[in-house]
Amino acid sequence: MDRKYILYPALWCIALIAIYALVLALSKPRIAVAPSQWSMNRIKAERYVVSREAPAAVIVGSSLSFRLPDDALGPEIANLAFGGVGPLTGLEVVRRARLRPGTVAIETNFIFGGVDQHLLDALFAPVLSDLRMAAPVFRYEYQPVNVAFHAMRTLTGRTTQADTRASPEVLERMLLVHRRQFGQTPAADAIRRTMETVGDVVSALELKGVKIVLIEMPVDPSLGRLPALQAARAAMENQFPRSRYKWIEPRSERPFLTTDGLHLVPADAATAARQIRAALVPTR
Repeated sequence: MDRKYILYPALWCIALIAIYALVLALSKPRIAVAPSQWSMNRIKAERYVVSREAPAAVIVGSSLSFRLPDDALGPEIANLAFGGVGPLTGLEVVRRARLRPGTVAIETNFIFGGVDQHLLDALFAPVLSDLRMAAPVFRYEYQPVNVAFHAMRTLTGRTTQADTRASPEVLERMLLVHRRQFGQTPAADAIRRTMETVGDVVSALELKGVKIVLIEMPVDPSLGRLPALQAARAAMENQFPRSRYKWIEPRSERPFLTTDGLHLVPADAATAARQIRAALVPTR
């Protein structure tokens, strides 16, 4: 086979990658929206892993904490809360990454959310993880589909969540779904396994000098008393007693407003984020 049939396409491929890398270096896009929740989770996790400077604090949690706005949290806090899973995924990212933050704040509400092993395998793949660290063009955030999707949403002004609640009728239906979903206490064996995993990761972090803090995110008051959420609270309080660990519970003069019973509307998410920031990174 003529070598040119291999060499020319390879050279074109290298040239295109080089041009794309140059475009990224000049434009420095920061992807704010992605085609899927999993894609956004991976982008957030990858940013943390490739960062060269450890943040003062890291938040790990579920979609409840995912919605805490970065500008209210401030640059000293990295938000590794992921939609669709619990805080164990973020905890494992922090444990495996090179960085050593001063504090890790664990959201307690959905501690039984499980681990996204697919995300972890993609994030810490041998060789590829080092390549992403060295060359941004190979990072998942800058895959053309993610950049194009972000650009399209930016042009149409759809990069932020609307500050709206569901109608009372729709909200009541959502609350009913949540009551069914969280109306039973998880099996004792599942609770035990989860807390053993949390304990192992936290012990590894504490040995590195990382401080552990707990966050209970506000939800609709009628949901906070459900068996699954009460079980999560009890398990975390038993593992991390308030006499030894700091607990952060955002407060408001009125009940926090949610879009669906669980997730705070953006304005109240910002209020909660500012309180969390004040507790994690107090002003000198």
